[in-house]
Amino acid sequence: METVQSKAATMTLRSITLMLPGELLNQLQSLVADRPDALNQLIVRAIERELQHRQRMSQPQVFWTKVDSIRAQMETEGIEVNPDEIWGDVRDRAIGREIVL
Repeated sequence: METVQSKAATMTLRSITLMLPGELLNQLQSLVADRPDALNQLIVRAIERELQHRQRMSQPQVFWTKVDSIRAQMETEGIEVNPDEIWGDVRDRAIGREIVL
């Protein structure tokens, strides 16, 4: 007699198979046929990865927010950077290498 868990696993497998390409589906079915516990492990891993993905995507994009705030601060404060002061002695000044900024 089929348990509730195995019924749920079978239903989940059916919904997963609708999204898989043929070759991958065949590999998955052969894996599950050889090891009955593999289906449960597969479902648990898929759910965990989906939860991790959703959690990662729901977090605010802090990096670009900070970059934008630094750029805005530089614009409002009028910070000017002279490239020759900073990188003047680093550049190759050989013939044909003149760089005008």
